[in-house]
Amino acid sequence: MKLPNPVLDYLTHKLGEIQSLTTIPSGQTNTCVKVEIKETDQSALYFVKILNSKKLDQSEMANEGFARNWATENGLTPPCLFERAEIGTYIYPYIPNANLADAEITMADKINILAECLAELHKIAKPNKQGILKQRLATEIDLYAQSNPNANIDPNLLLLAQQLDAQSPLNCVCHGDLSFDNIINCQPAMLVDWEYARISEPAYDLASAIVINNLSPIQERKLIYLYQGLMGFPVRKFLAERIHQYKKIFNLLNDLWRDHQHISDN
Repeated sequence: MKLPNPVLDYLTHKLGEIQSLTTIPSGQTNTCVKVEIKETDQSALYFVKILNSKKLDQSEMANEGFARNWATENGLTPPCLFERAEIGTYIYPYIPNANLADAEITMADKINILAECLAELHKIAKPNKQGILKQRLATEIDLYAQSNPNANIDPNLLLLAQQLDAQSPLNCVCHGDLSFDNIINCQPAMLVDWEYARISEPAYDLASAIVINNLSPIQERKLIYLYQGLMGFPVRKFLAERIHQYKKIFNLLNDLWRDHQHISDN
């Protein structure tokens, strides 16, 4: 694995001699590398993330920076040591064995942490200035359709996406990709991979998390129940119905995303 020259310069001139580079296979869209550096009298580990410009358009790459900076300011994500937005490359301290997906805890505990992360995120006031993209589900479906003319898209789902986009109150920042892989299981838990962040509504993030983590109906109800308790409002049938609508769109987007990944790799 060859790192971009600006990254190599930073690592060798600011941190120390590179001992090893290990590609981390969990990065499905982007390239993730664990770097071992020999410092004065010991070794240290760093995490390098390189956004894939073939699979993310320029607006998504810029969005990642806006969302990540906002999240850093609010203590939701680890601080970045090095950033070169023009080449989509970032360096962080490496946190070993911190991935919630691999944590040796029960699924119930993982759902508790997921609910806490979503509630903590949605309680924070959205940024006043523009930067993070607004919800644009219909646009994203269209973009995937353009890249794959053979995509089979139900026009009723496209209409539903348009309606959800138009009706969204846009009242909070949503992560948009909150898989267990994107949660660092520390105290407090932290979130990574912000390129799919959007200004939207809670149902958007809940539906996305349910679909991405492939939660069962019982697990889904548990997540919603815990989330509503943490947010301090009573159980509302409306929220569950809204989540159900968003799930239809995220199931479609997940299928289109997988097709897009396959096309980009070939």
